[in-house]
Amino acid sequence: VCVRVRWQSCCLVLSPFEQFSPLILEIRFHLHCWYVVQTLSLAAKGNIVVVMNHLDGTGPIAKTKSGQAVIFDHDISKMNTTIGDQMRRQQTKIRVNELLIVTEAVLEMTSRDTEEVVEAGLTFRGRLERNHVTVMGHSFGAATAFTAVHRRPDLYEAIVAHEPATLWMPIEVRKAYFAKCRMGEFDPKELVDGLFPDDSDEEEGDDKSSSDDAFPAIDTLLLFSHEWREKQWGHSHLFEAMHREGLVGPKDGVGHFAVIAEAHHNEFSDTCMLTPTWLGRSVGATGSRNPLETAREIHERTVAFLAETRARHDIVLPQSGTK
Repeated sequence: VCVRVRWQSCCLVLSPFEQFSPLILEIRFHLHCWYVVQTLSLAAKGNIVVVMNHLDGTGPIAKTKSGQAVIFDHDISKMNTTIGDQMRRQQTKIRVNELLIVTEAVLEMTSRDTEEVVEAGLTFRGRLERNHVTVMGHSFGAATAFTAVHRRPDLYEAIVAHEPATLWMPIEVRKAYFAKCRMGEFDPKELVDGLFPDDSDEEEGDDKSSSDDAFPAIDTLLLFSHEWREKQWGHSHLFEAMHREGLVGPKDGVGHFAVIAEAHHNEFSDTCMLTPTWLGRSVGATGSRNPLETAREIHERTVAFLAETRARHDIVLPQSGTK
């Protein structure tokens, strides 16, 4: 059983333990109704999951506080790829601003309760583990997660990236993550095709960071579907090669890369579980496996990573039924 607390443009999801401390704050954004299974599965393990609604048209469906529906903006996807990617990167920056504000606001709940939390009969004062926040996202959300970590590494201790849309990360984030100073003797020259557009093609206002400005060392889980790996989308082949070289995650920390066999991109969301399997496969949304099985594997791999990174920091979650 989980409790949902609506708060601003977010939703807090948690298991109703009488003893909350210590709790881990998971920032899972751009979820709403499309990532319910993964959200509730994490909440059932003793996490507080913060679900963000982006109201800029980058989500399939979102609702404003007044209940008005905000429908996905298809115009960008109809544009020239170069221009469309530039606009997505600008949207990523807006999303990151929202995410950082929400992260700080939720962490403030350890010292004061919001009106919505009080109305739900809860309190988080002194009960949030401020020093271990995991930022987590899928596709556009994963690009947002990487960008948030790059901008405010002090807020996050781990990142879970499900198929990051690498070309929707701002150029300074890509240059930092794939910086030469991180690669050592590994030369990914043949794997970075299209990753770094000419400066003249990049949107105005981007930070022209040095290629030696390295990304923060942070515990990292990268999950890709069989579909994206086969098509080499999201530069999955580059992440995989980096993982083989020990370049995913900090040297003394946790860094994993894995592929969900026979799965497609949409199976990280609820979409394929809500769609009749025969229909999902006929339109290419669902792979050859049962989407319930792939959802379970995604959850198990994510939970195992979280347990490993928390053990490194000596953090223990409350067990169900704890008094």
